[in-house]
Amino acid sequence: MQEKFLDWQCQSRMNAFRTQGGRPNTSMTPYLLDDKGNEYAQIIVVLVENDCEETTRLFEYNFKKHMILPKDTTRLISFCHLSSS
Repeated sequence: MQEKFLDWQCQSRMNAFRTQGGRPNTSMTPYLLDDKGNEYAQIIVVLVENDCEETTRLFEYNFKKHMILPKDTTRLISFCHLSSS
């Protein structure tokens, strides 16, 4: 059962990287439930290989390829960079 789950998750993630710019889809963003079964929060689940260097490179590549920052975010990043200097 665990192997089938991981196969499904890997297939879903490959599809997201190919068709959605790597953005999480519903299979990667389950809801956490409280003790009574009520929705508590939605999380993003990340699967990482044992050797995480390849995974990290994939995330960095995808971020650089698909991430378009709004002007306000670019200004905020510049401000934070200058503030930390």
